[in-house]
Amino acid sequence: MKKEHCVLILICCFLMAACGRLEDIPEDLSAFPETERIETAETPAGPQFETLTVADDPITAEFSLTTRQEQAAFLYVTVEEDCTTTVNCTYASQDQPVTVCLAGGESWELPGASEEAYGAIWSNWPVTLRQGENVFCITGGGSFCRMRLELLDAVGVSYAGAFPEGTELQPLEGM
Repeated sequence: MKKEHCVLILICCFLMAACGRLEDIPEDLSAFPETERIETAETPAGPQFETLTVADDPITAEFSLTTRQEQAAFLYVTVEEDCTTTVNCTYASQDQPVTVCLAGGESWELPGASEEAYGAIWSNWPVTLRQGENVFCITGGGSFCRMRLELLDAVGVSYAGAFPEGTELQPLEGM
């Protein structure tokens, strides 16, 4: 019986605290500047990679993330002159479509793929890399995605990495 009274008292306390907080909210929110409301609103975090590995020979990006509508850059490739290469790609996306693109350029919508497709089914398409930095990105509708993307026969590559060339990485705290 004591336990039930304690639970009831806790519920009442939470309800009173919630009512008190509702009174603090003004009825007319238009009085607040738009930027102030955005800063105080909780917004979902942008795309965050769970894993991301870039290797060369061939240039390969392998990663997993939960996709978002915002582009998530996963591969930066700098070439000395324009060249055409072949993208070789396998992925799993919880049967939800994803889009791979070159920032400011071409894009390729990939249909949803199950986990069984990863490593078993490969897609290939030609891509033109322009002189300078080329950034590969991925977008989607919020599903978990795992991908391995390879650039076959790319020529004149001076840099390939998971971050822009020249980016200085900071060590993790405590390391």
